[in-house]
Amino acid sequence: MNVNTYRRSISVWTTALLAATAILVPAGVVHASETDVVNANEISDAVADAAPVANVQQPDANTHTGDLVYTAGEIDITVPTAPDQGLVVDTPGPMEALELGLPNNEAHGELTLADDGTAVYVDSDGLADIAVQVLDDGLRVSTILHSAESPEEYVYDLPEGTTAELLNDGSLLVISGEDLAGAVAPPWAKDSNGASVPTRYEVTAEGFVQIVEHHGAGFEYPIVADPSYSYCALGGWYPAMCVKYNRSEVAFMASIVAGGAGAGAVGAHLCTRAPHLAIRAACIAAVATLTWANLKAITDAQSQRRCLSFAFTYPPVAQLLSGGLRVVRC
Repeated sequence: MNVNTYRRSISVWTTALLAATAILVPAGVVHASETDVVNANEISDAVADAAPVANVQQPDANTHTGDLVYTAGEIDITVPTAPDQGLVVDTPGPMEALELGLPNNEAHGELTLADDGTAVYVDSDGLADIAVQVLDDGLRVSTILHSAESPEEYVYDLPEGTTAELLNDGSLLVISGEDLAGAVAPPWAKDSNGASVPTRYEVTAEGFVQIVEHHGAGFEYPIVADPSYSYCALGGWYPAMCVKYNRSEVAFMASIVAGGAGAGAVGAHLCTRAPHLAIRAACIAAVATLTWANLKAITDAQSQRRCLSFAFTYPPVAQLLSGGLRVVRC
């Protein structure tokens, strides 16, 4: 869900496209009943209410097995008809495609495509549905908990040779061999009133688990819990971790540029968000090399009321750190 990425370039798993005539719809979706589609739309609406995003993708195509194929930036993502098959994330570069298991999928039916492009798997036991959304920079997998009987643990398996590393902010790095295969944003969970539900990740030998502590706490259902997986590459090929800076952070950096403080002051602010101490040290050593084009990206983002993404290389390669600042949608 790839090579180096930062967990804040969040988001991970569904896709939408309005040009329905250009989409080959898989057999499982073609034969979905009207009731299935209504249910899928209700589930996607619950996710949108909890955490709205404007960049959910529609599938580009389908395979002969009925799986959906999405494109998220440089990533191709296959969302399977059967939930026990796992999501397949194919990224540029030499790394093999990565398979990410869907959580607690034993009782879930086959994929139904919601109108907005969300791929939905309904739990036949009525405990916790799965919604997969493909975004511009990765995937978002949401679990929709329907009652106090719903489990508190949701298991995400990674392939052999791939591990998760838990960081201090609660996010995860996904590492395949010696390469960074992606990142998972800090977890969140909200009930139907918008109240935050305590949640965290725990790393296991097979992958990671999202813990959602909702039992006996008086929360209103449904509860939406969401890990978001993201990927980026510097120059389209070099593994990196991408950090997104919001509008207020962009405004602060733009004020530094306008004040003539120079690349060093801007870079120092960028480096505070580096996800790893070694990368932060390499970033600080490289800030003086920030180019005019990078500084212009800051002023462009400010004038367009957009956000910024900065690619930190991993392992840190100082000479590449200065080339990864770009304007993105918030």
